[in-house]
Amino acid sequence: MSDETPIEGAIELSDEDLDEVSGGFNLRITAARFHQSNISISRSSNAGARCGGSQSTFEAQEIESAALQITITDATTDDLEILSGLFGNASAIEGSD
Repeated sequence: MSDETPIEGAIELSDEDLDEVSGGFNLRITAARFHQSNISISRSSNAGARCGGSQSTFEAQEIESAALQITITDATTDDLEILSGLFGNASAIEGSD
């Protein structure tokens, strides 16, 4: 048995009320980087009776990419207006209840 007594006049807050009371938002920054280097060298020789020849091939390939993702959750409209000034075009995606 619990010693807690119910508070008289307690009410349940709506999602909108909770947004106003809770304050703050969550901000997560994720960064990723990919780098790949490929080097290929080949050499072929043709030795003939009259003359010899050789051919060399060198190939290099560099692949590099980067990504930055900023995820903002639990932000109010006012928060998004301020964040838009910092990050550019922050918009809300409607979630499910």
